[in-house]
Amino acid sequence: MHHLNTQWLTPALLVLLTLSGCDNDPRRGFPRPSPEPTDNSATVTKSTTGTVAAVVGGGAQTLSITFNASDAKPLSDLSVTAGLSSLPLGWTGPSVFTCATVTTGSGCVLNLSYAPNAIGSGTLELSYQYVNDAKTTKTGTIAIPFAATTTNNVVATAAPSGQIQAIAGSGTQSLHLTFTTDDGNPAHQLQLTSALTSLPSGWTSNVSTFTCATVSTGNGCQLGLVYEPSSADAGTLTFEYSYEDNSGTAKTGTVSVPYAGTSQNNLVGTVSPTGQIAAVVGGSQPVDITFTSDDGRTITGISVTSDLSALPTGWSASAPSFTCASASTGNGCQLHLTYAPSVVASSTLSLNYAYTDNSGGAKSGSINVPFVATVDNNVVATVSPTGQVIVPISASKNVDITFTSDDGHPATSFAIANLSALPAGWSGPSSFSCATVSTGNACQLAFAYAPTAATTGTLTLSYSYINHAGVTKNGSVNINYVGHQQHVFAADGGRTLSCPVHSDGGVGACVLAGAPALLVYGTIARGDRLYVADQATGQLRFCEIQANATLDYCDPNGSPMGIFNTTRWLTIAGDLLYAAGTSDVLQCEIDPDGRVSNCTSAMAGDFGGIVVTASRAYIAQPSTNQIAVCDLLPSGSIGACQTAGIGLSMPTGIALSADETQLYVANTIGNSVSRCTLGADGLPSACVTEATQLGAWSIALNGQYAYIGSIGGGLLKCSLAGDGSLSNCTTTATGGQPYSGYQMIVH
Repeated sequence: MHHLNTQWLTPALLVLLTLSGCDNDPRRGFPRPSPEPTDNSATVTKSTTGTVAAVVGGGAQTLSITFNASDAKPLSDLSVTAGLSSLPLGWTGPSVFTCATVTTGSGCVLNLSYAPNAIGSGTLELSYQYVNDAKTTKTGTIAIPFAATTTNNVVATAAPSGQIQAIAGSGTQSLHLTFTTDDGNPAHQLQLTSALTSLPSGWTSNVSTFTCATVSTGNGCQLGLVYEPSSADAGTLTFEYSYEDNSGTAKTGTVSVPYAGTSQNNLVGTVSPTGQIAAVVGGSQPVDITFTSDDGRTITGISVTSDLSALPTGWSASAPSFTCASASTGNGCQLHLTYAPSVVASSTLSLNYAYTDNSGGAKSGSINVPFVATVDNNVVATVSPTGQVIVPISASKNVDITFTSDDGHPATSFAIANLSALPAGWSGPSSFSCATVSTGNACQLAFAYAPTAATTGTLTLSYSYINHAGVTKNGSVNINYVGHQQHVFAADGGRTLSCPVHSDGGVGACVLAGAPALLVYGTIARGDRLYVADQATGQLRFCEIQANATLDYCDPNGSPMGIFNTTRWLTIAGDLLYAAGTSDVLQCEIDPDGRVSNCTSAMAGDFGGIVVTASRAYIAQPSTNQIAVCDLLPSGSIGACQTAGIGLSMPTGIALSADETQLYVANTIGNSVSRCTLGADGLPSACVTEATQLGAWSIALNGQYAYIGSIGGGLLKCSLAGDGSLSNCTTTATGGQPYSGYQMIVH
């Protein structure tokens, strides 16, 4: 039973020794026995399986050769031993190619370019060798037939490049095949002749047939596919297509993409805009590469290993190097590039990257970005917000797409063709067109995404226009989205609860989440990790949030021991964690692996809930019935504080409105929630009572609803109006484990 008074409860120390989970998971510190080596081999996939063809004097085609291991065991010391130092006329590539390790994925990809200046044909032969898992040296050869033509050819480019990977059972990877011509001049009547209705297991397409009336440059002719394997497998996806070249002659082509379902998660690099990057000479095109994991779990130690200061002519990066401590979903790990060509060009930008997957294994990959510089302009799309659009099931987010020309000169007769059948949860106009497209936001399309079920997908929009040179062109824009099932997580003394939030804002039956802590009061989430403060050990633990919102892989060494003995409230801002309790406020650094270190006492006193913004920290003071408003220094340290409070009665949990103009305060003794207006100095004033709840202890907001938790038991859901007021408060989270929590969050 919980007793309400103005004194903090002193918990009895429980000691519980549990021996469980003796498995071979490296995240739990138990090494696996060394498996027997296998006599595996290298598999080689060429992006074009037939003849590599390019038109004389203007055509160029990039050939990607992907090396993978035939099983899950790695190969080593792969090198091309012959063929690169004496390439045939028209071919260019590196003079030396090696890969220290070859497994699955796109970490070992050789890119060659064929741009002939004279009619000719032949076969390029490459020899290679490697050491397999059994330490046997093996060799192989690759034969690449090629031909220079007098008429143009349609080229299919896969994005991402190399082997497409997704974790079996929970991972998803999107693939876009972009069809362009090798010289930028139009080809016609492209048709995919391979059946989209009988794809290999795990592959799906949202269309049953695929055709393009005209193919030239950019991303106007693009096929989207999704790979979502249910079990570990591997293979090659091959498509055949037909078309008429610029002379009206019928031709055919093929494109091949290796794929694998894996047992650990993979880093995905998504390029925006998708497909071929087209820019006019003298103009510029921003390009963003967003790194996410294929299953939503955290990946760490991300770095682009290619030299960003030595990019192809016309390309530039915002910094000479790029790293991210971690990535999971969203757009928190994003590389910004710009393509501003000064001469006509056509080629492929290749970037290599490295990372550590969710099992601690080192992996690598590569991204190919085909590009073309033209003398006539293109219409480009800019999506806001950038990256993956993530929206909770009970919420809504506005998404704007602004169309401009890449050089500022006008394009005309802009129109989008496929707005009548948007994916579930998306809403917008039934048609959209602009008489003129140039600069600014005069041609802007507004959508809203309000998911009613947990889902992932890609919204693809195709558009047409007449460019400044009078050429009819096509383009497309893709928006990756996630409908996220939110959950209430509550620290309940000896338990951690997980309770689903439904589409109407109501909270379903709570279950035990499974955090192995003895005395939990404070909790906070970051990405796919939940932190809990265990007063019994004085330690902070962090756990992985599973797909069903239970907890697993709880690290028992998430922080130094013995410093969180009085912690009741946690919050995170950037790479800093703040812990407030009955004796002080701690400030800790969050390491790239999620553990906290370098914890220092920021201020002493008796504190309740804490919220930190970019410039201020708000901290409840239950003993004085006030709120401390403190300056936040550039380092993240808490500076000078002022206090204020009108009509508060033992303030504990606090929450801040999205626009940071109103503060919500749970009054435990007052059995109510106050809403206080914040002045220009951040101090609260004009506090009014918004809701009553016996023993109100914590409050959390999710944009549409406020949730009020009671220390004595029970959870209240209130509608959150545009002016910040609360209404229609009803009891929720009935059934299942009885709700009774200290700090409570919605994640």
